[in-house]
Amino acid sequence: MFYRKYRYYLDSIWKLLTGMKPVASVLLTFLRPSAAKEQIIQLRGSDLRFKTRGVMDIWSIKETFLNRFYERFSTKIGDGWTIIDVGGGIGDFTIYAAARSPKNTVYAFEPTPNSFKVLQDNLHLNQIQNAEVFPQAIWSNNGQIVIDKTVGEPGQYKSKKIDQPSDLKANEVLVPCITLEQALEATGLARCNLLKIDCEGAEYEILFNTSSSVFERIERIIMEYHDNVTKHNHNDLIKFLTAHGFAVKTYSNDVHDYLGYLYASR
Repeated sequence: MFYRKYRYYLDSIWKLLTGMKPVASVLLTFLRPSAAKEQIIQLRGSDLRFKTRGVMDIWSIKETFLNRFYERFSTKIGDGWTIIDVGGGIGDFTIYAAARSPKNTVYAFEPTPNSFKVLQDNLHLNQIQNAEVFPQAIWSNNGQIVIDKTVGEPGQYKSKKIDQPSDLKANEVLVPCITLEQALEATGLARCNLLKIDCEGAEYEILFNTSSSVFERIERIIMEYHDNVTKHNHNDLIKFLTAHGFAVKTYSNDVHDYLGYLYASR
């Protein structure tokens, strides 16, 4: 783990320096994260640009576009695919998948108001026409849940149930939520070629409360799993998805032993 960790960080520094511009702005964001502000970052050798707010936004773009983790740990995104992005963030994966082919259609769900606004801005900035976005969380039921902004940067916020809206604490925001089945109905999809999930531990709440009939409409799942949020871990996901007819592979994180990627396919 020690060797892999530092090799990954050295590789990441190289990718940030050679894969994004302006370099000075990228470096300053990492050197002084507390002073980070909104800025436009462009991928080198590409016309793609992104509004970012800080370290985690830039890091997400690096992992999606420069490391290409979502394809590296799953499969190459096809032509004419229908894709659901749960935890759309600032739109890095949505834009990655949409830019793969104008025949692809991506439906992104991002509940955090500020991230949703940046997601919309980035779609407009890159003139993405084959993506549709929804300001909702995907959860085990429809209604409302809480986004807890106490720990981490945008993109790392946790979601949780709440008994009464009056129980809201500082740094918490109430957002609308729907089920995965309702997301399929909202998008009008009979089948989903790829379901991408990155929702900081909410993957257990979502998937464990999804019916077999919904999974039958999903061909592939790629997700970042989080073993440090709930009582469950990725081994529970492997057993669950295998029981629903998926072949499952997992890939450990080079830095954190509680994170990794899971790919399920039929």
